[in-house]
Amino acid sequence: MTVERAHGPVGFGWRFVVPVLTGPALNPINTSTIAVALVPISHDLHTSAATAIWLVAGLYLTSAVAQPTLGTLADRFGARRIYLIGLVVTLLASFVPLAWHSFPGVLTARVLIGVGTSASYPAALSLIRDRSVASNRPTPPALLSGLSITAQATTAIGPVLGGVLIAAFGWPSIFLVNVPIAAVALVMTLTNVPASRPAPAAEQSRPRIDTAGIALFALTMTTLLWFLLHLSIGTLWLVIVATASAAALVLWEMHQAAPFLDVRMLGRNRALTRTYARQLLIYFGAYTMMYGFSQWLGGPARLSADQVGYLQLPTAIVAVVAGLTIARTRGLRTPLIIAGAVPVIGGVAVALVHATTPLIILVSIAAAFGVPQGLASVANQAALYRQAPAAQLGTASGLARTSVYLGAILSSALIGLVYPHTPTSAGLHHLGLVTSAAGALAFLLALTDKAISDRERPADAPPPGPPKGDISPGGVLRRPGGRPTRPAVANATRWPAWQARMARPMDKWVLPVPAARGTPRSATGRGRAPGEASTTRLPRSCGQLITCGLGLCTAPPELARSRQERRVRRPVRISLTRISAWLRRSRVLSGLIM
Repeated sequence: MTVERAHGPVGFGWRFVVPVLTGPALNPINTSTIAVALVPISHDLHTSAATAIWLVAGLYLTSAVAQPTLGTLADRFGARRIYLIGLVVTLLASFVPLAWHSFPGVLTARVLIGVGTSASYPAALSLIRDRSVASNRPTPPALLSGLSITAQATTAIGPVLGGVLIAAFGWPSIFLVNVPIAAVALVMTLTNVPASRPAPAAEQSRPRIDTAGIALFALTMTTLLWFLLHLSIGTLWLVIVATASAAALVLWEMHQAAPFLDVRMLGRNRALTRTYARQLLIYFGAYTMMYGFSQWLGGPARLSADQVGYLQLPTAIVAVVAGLTIARTRGLRTPLIIAGAVPVIGGVAVALVHATTPLIILVSIAAAFGVPQGLASVANQAALYRQAPAAQLGTASGLARTSVYLGAILSSALIGLVYPHTPTSAGLHHLGLVTSAAGALAFLLALTDKAISDRERPADAPPPGPPKGDISPGGVLRRPGGRPTRPAVANATRWPAWQARMARPMDKWVLPVPAARGTPRSATGRGRAPGEASTTRLPRSCGQLITCGLGLCTAPPELARSRQERRVRRPVRISLTRISAWLRRSRVLSGLIM
């Protein structure tokens, strides 16, 4: 557990937002740029296409294991520290292919980049949560949406940027694109993001990491990925290993005080589990269409490689627009229902296309699949932020990304089944039907989930704490700089809420106001208590002045505990205000007569 201790102004300004959004963009841009570099790398390093595909699978596997692990480390040791370590690892790994020009060197670089970029997303969410608590402000919905929109935008420009860099400088340049991005994020984080330090309770005993849980989770994911990427009778033993390690993982984590994967929390928090399921289903369909549909376009549809790349742009553009559309909305149910319904219709449309289908229809189908990506990415992220416990937000966000990678892994296995040798129209039709079925499941999950609602306010706002500054005896809130302002929160333990409400500020006039009953005095019984303000602003109306001046301390503080009870006091205030106004008018009339 960490606490944020700011050393400057606390808020969500651009100096905080830019580094927080820049780091998570590294993972999607490395995921998308490699798609156009597989062929040049295999030709240059004399490897087969089946071997080169491990550059993609290696990053997915590493990210699936590393994101929840680093999310846990961010929760335990501080989000800023893990965020900076991830940026440094990514920066150094980008130079490995230049120093080690071989396939093992490139694969090592991809694995290290997967580790480094996996720290960014869970640590960024924890940094946002810490800043919200430190500033005593709710998290801006647009900032959470910005994480998803930034990832979608970098995914969109990844293939285009990779193609330009490879044509100009060769395939190693796609690794060097990380250098300026990571360097900017590193410098801005060091200078503008406050440090996260362990809480006092955590400083006494070093946080313990569930090493066995991490190892069992990694073994389960590795064997499952290997089996799905090499489906055959000879690899069935991997299913037994994956099942046994998964069972051991569940049993082990259920008996741990600080588990790596809190299965008890997932069992209690069914809403969060459903969010993970929706995330997996939506991205399973998205990756199936991204890779399966693209291969069919380059095969039976007979489109060139650059045309296939351009056909991916409508999907990314629509995804960004859809994410921006709901970036500032509070509702979750409607976007998630639409995100499940669109793949159902789109999958049926894919099952009906053929090699002579007009290009405009193919473009429309590709664009339609951008809608669920944009809506589900933003809405599921908001649901995660709302449903995950604050102390485990880093771990929960890492598992959310893991569910996305599981969708990509399942998609790769499905594409390998329907395209055993070359892409075919029959295989594409099967992909469309399976995508439609996955969308239907996501639609039903959103429709029947009572934990999400369009009318529900997000629970990301920190609990209201004491006001910043001191409260004078008259109930006026004074900022740390000494400038008084209107009371923001009534402190009923020292100054009754009804008296704080009486002392409304007006202009810059000051006037002594008697303290409430029970106010601590000095040792002599006279004067004000140490550190107590001697003046307060003049009340706005004479009625309020009379009320405070008379010191109506016999009125119980309970009058301010509810809106209904405050209305009981209002007629007295109004009558005094009217009397004072009548006296002022009488004075004016007497002056005119004289």
